[in-house]
Amino acid sequence: MKSNKTARVCTVTRSFNTLLVLMTTVLFTIVPLHAKTMIDKGVKAGINFSNMSGHIGRGADASPKVGTLFGGFLTLHLHQKLAIQAELLVSTKGFRREVGMQVFGGRIDFIETAKLTYLEIPILLQLPFPGNKAVRPSLFVGPSLGIGLTGRNQGSYTVSGNTSLSSGSFDGHLGNLKRLDFSIVVGGALGFGARRFTIDVRYAAGLNGVLGTTGEMYSVPRGEIPLFDLEKEQALDLRNNTFSISVGLPLGRR
Repeated sequence: MKSNKTARVCTVTRSFNTLLVLMTTVLFTIVPLHAKTMIDKGVKAGINFSNMSGHIGRGADASPKVGTLFGGFLTLHLHQKLAIQAELLVSTKGFRREVGMQVFGGRIDFIETAKLTYLEIPILLQLPFPGNKAVRPSLFVGPSLGIGLTGRNQGSYTVSGNTSLSSGSFDGHLGNLKRLDFSIVVGGALGFGARRFTIDVRYAAGLNGVLGTTGEMYSVPRGEIPLFDLEKEQALDLRNNTFSISVGLPLGRR
């Protein structure tokens, strides 16, 4: 079972890498062939609504987390109906989980919030649609590579027994956050005015699990608070899923 899962992960990773290399090759080889290619550069910022898909633990409840994104973009207009946009974004994601289990004749309940920060590099194929000088719509799709920068897990717990009740809080480094996160991005945008001030709506579906393991659940390094399946005592199989709304402002064209 484990080998099949590992094989699937390897297949997804290879497919993603192939797609990323293909689009990067197009990005850096097709442009010199078009001397009149227009290039827009600019900045963008927005808001993320992120959650996790996959196994969050039996009896657990998960809810979305609001985060932010900001960075820059480079758009290569290869044709009136075709463009490639490369972005470099700092994006915050995560989720909130409530989970409990019976232990030692009592019960322990956790409320924890995972806060993840990524450096994301989407490479998007953009398909503009006919519009007018005031508004121009477009659709886009492409792969995105996320590099994990930081991860924190914070929250509270309650331990209850037959005659006692105790509680506390925790805040530490998310020790089992993987460094690479692969996703597929789909969305649409509206460009306004001559400078193409844009509003962008997108959905990013994670392709791989974001958590690894740091070993036994009860022997992790000091200061680290991994996310675990409390029953199986192993890493949760979770994938990032993020809905984003952002605003882009071109800074120049050549």
